[in-house]
Amino acid sequence: MTTDYFDVIAEDYDYWKNRNRRYYTILKRILSQKISSKWSVLDFGCGTGDLLAHLSPKDGIGYDPSSEMVELCRHKYPSLQWSNNIPHKKFDAVYSVDVLEHVRNLDIYIQEMKSCLKPNGTLILIFANPYWEPLLILLEKLKLKMPEGPHIRLSNKTVKQHLERNGMQVSHIDYEMPAIKKLGLIEIWTIY
Repeated sequence: MTTDYFDVIAEDYDYWKNRNRRYYTILKRILSQKISSKWSVLDFGCGTGDLLAHLSPKDGIGYDPSSEMVELCRHKYPSLQWSNNIPHKKFDAVYSVDVLEHVRNLDIYIQEMKSCLKPNGTLILIFANPYWEPLLILLEKLKLKMPEGPHIRLSNKTVKQHLERNGMQVSHIDYEMPAIKKLGLIEIWTIY
């Protein structure tokens, strides 16, 4: 992941989340529906920690390679666990939101997430449908959404190939859009 970029934008990250509050409210709802508060949970690419804090799992850790993001998490939510290192333990659920498009080596990223899952654990990947990239670029240029920085939108086929190559099976794909559900801006993949 391009940690330097995220270290730079960390200071403004919550500003953009607040500005696009509806989107983050939808993310919280989606994760709350898919993850039990009784589970152990790893937020893989936690940003400034709001999603994990919202879930308040019985055992949760937020991991982000950006030291600036983790420092903000520790300041905002000191009662939760935050780390710049991938934990060496197993979780009932691992989720990653809006991170896949920033990863340099998707196979390594998937292997790292998989190594943190208990047998029969749940992996949830949430990312933007590449179909919407022109609109997202326009919204960014109009300063209506958070700047993405270096990224590559990934097709369903590409993500599925990487997951299967790493011994994972996609069990469910959902689509969500803040205004028009059928157009599927956000893809939610549940992998067992």
